[in-house]
Amino acid sequence: MYGAKYQWIIVGGYPQDWWMAEDAQFNLTCSAAQLNDSIQGYISTDVLPLSTSTRKTESGLVCTMQLCYTLIFANSLWTSHKSGNDT
Repeated sequence: MYGAKYQWIIVGGYPQDWWMAEDAQFNLTCSAAQLNDSIQGYISTDVLPLSTSTRKTESGLVCTMQLCYTLIFANSLWTSHKSGNDT
């Protein structure tokens, strides 16, 4: 499944150009060129490691406050995106 109708969302943590690696352990049934075509425009996600420490960080916030601000920011982005698609 690849092409203009598909958007891949992939969990991050892979090395640069990982789709070009030729490794027998993956038992791939497609070529590097096919993978390169399908990977165009993919979205990569990653883990957001947070500490449970109550010690203030360089920003003057504790980690739990940073998480709240991150979630508020992410929610505002989602709301903006949704409102733009309702027209």
